[in-house]
Amino acid sequence: MPDDDLKERIRAAVDIVTVIGERIPLKKAGRNFVARCPFHQEKTPSFNVNPERQIYHCFGCGAGGDVFSFLMEHDKVSFPEALRTLAAKAGIALPDRQSARARTNEQARDIYYRANALAREYFIAALNDPAKGEAARRYLERRGLTKETIATFGLGFAPDAWDGFMSYARPKGLSYEVLANAGLLVQNEQGRFYDRFRGRVMFPVVNDSGRTVAFGARTLDPAGEPKYLNSSESPVYQKGRILYGLYHARDAIRQENSVLIVEGYMDVLQLMQAGIRNVVATCGTALTREHGAILRRYADRIILLFDGDEAGIRAASRAGDVLLEAGIEGHVALLPGGEDPDTLVSAEGPEALRSIAERGMPYLQFRWETLARQNNLATISGRNRAISDMLDVIARVDDEMLRGMMANQIAQWGVTDETLVQRAIARRRRQTVRREQEAAPPQTKRWAPPHREKQLVAWMMDRPGVCQQVAEMGVERFSDPLLQEIAASLIRLKDLGELPSAAALLDEKREDSRWAGAVAELAQMHCDEREIGRAVTQLVASLQLPHLKRQIDTLRARLRVEKGIRETIEITTEIQRLGREMEILNDLLHSGEN
Repeated sequence: MPDDDLKERIRAAVDIVTVIGERIPLKKAGRNFVARCPFHQEKTPSFNVNPERQIYHCFGCGAGGDVFSFLMEHDKVSFPEALRTLAAKAGIALPDRQSARARTNEQARDIYYRANALAREYFIAALNDPAKGEAARRYLERRGLTKETIATFGLGFAPDAWDGFMSYARPKGLSYEVLANAGLLVQNEQGRFYDRFRGRVMFPVVNDSGRTVAFGARTLDPAGEPKYLNSSESPVYQKGRILYGLYHARDAIRQENSVLIVEGYMDVLQLMQAGIRNVVATCGTALTREHGAILRRYADRIILLFDGDEAGIRAASRAGDVLLEAGIEGHVALLPGGEDPDTLVSAEGPEALRSIAERGMPYLQFRWETLARQNNLATISGRNRAISDMLDVIARVDDEMLRGMMANQIAQWGVTDETLVQRAIARRRRQTVRREQEAAPPQTKRWAPPHREKQLVAWMMDRPGVCQQVAEMGVERFSDPLLQEIAASLIRLKDLGELPSAAALLDEKREDSRWAGAVAELAQMHCDEREIGRAVTQLVASLQLPHLKRQIDTLRARLRVEKGIRETIEITTEIQRLGREMEILNDLLHSGEN
């Protein structure tokens, strides 16, 4: 584990708002930033990022922590991996040492990287085999891919055999379970394993480090189904967070400040081969909000380049809706009828395609024009249907300012009153929230200790004096076990001469999301420094009083059955002493009321 000074240097060098904002859309709200939580489904933003304390907390699901916690939870990486990512972002060199636990975590993921690298090696060798790969090579040649493109992107071939890759991988020390979890083998009902990919051209999918994490596979059998088969998700692959071609395209995307989203692997390869390098595709899945957030890190202009047929228009509409929900108004460029990217580029050259992309219209305009073709806007009912469909989309946009500007535009296009449009959007948002609340499965019970106990532990953060007062009171006075544990940790930090901070608490249990969420929630609680001295004294008194009362009640019960004179006197004396303590505490508790 890295030393505390190194962690603090990295934590201080990166801004949590920037890091989270690169992954999800954030909106300024007072001194903080808010968003829809990436860790649970919601329409009303309850995810809060505090730039002053450099923490985040979701008031909906309880997730929370610091910038390390967010990367671990969102990017599904270990703490050492999050540390390396943020160190690289901050330009801080890391010493070459790791704890046994860190090495174990990395090794657990490395075995999946190794499995995919081995599969890539096997598929490439099969493609280059004079006999085995002949049909696949002919297919790629027919599609116009050069040897250089095939080599650059690591294309390969999976022979039509049930155990070809399995027989290749097993002697190299990889278990059936690892290969299956990596999405390379399938287990049947009888428990037998076999190759997932057979008789297919293979397209490796790489992450932002260039490591192979999955595959897309295109059948060579004209009657084969499905036409494309993709890897299942694994510990190193989440398809909603990876875009095909991004690793090779990102420099061009940054340079041109624009990115083309196309429909398939082959489109990406053919456009890149033609010199259009700012192009990506999803990996056999619909575009997600996270995809949009990833692309927005690289470019301001996102262009959906789809076929101009009805299927392409529907796909563009679905993708554009998702981008809008993420606060991004993309552009839509449709190819001429019957054309796809490679036929257009082959026939007219890359500049023709660039010209189509540049002329792409803003998504909102595209959506309205699509609805205008489907409805007769000369009639009230047709215009009402078009407006209603547009409002369904706009109502899902969280950014209030963006939503307002779009409402104004729809009112102009639909020749109607903007106030009515705004009211209709607000009504839809309320209805959506209500439906989701009704349909949502029961959630795990939220952490909800008594507010006064939470407040006192929150005030212990960064305040050794308050920690000392709580230590004298005893953490067992807290009724909530998690609060007891957090308070004890703060006291221990104080006793060690360290600052009892939220950051130090988060470092204690990096893999415990419940701990991180509780710490983040406490760190967000409001504190008025002018009132804290008296307030802490009163809170301590309020927690001590019930304990003293229970002691007195216990002694009085003993007194009722005690026969000995000496014991009776001792119990009575102790009851009187505890009573005086309660009087003092009651005076402290009510000292600020007059």
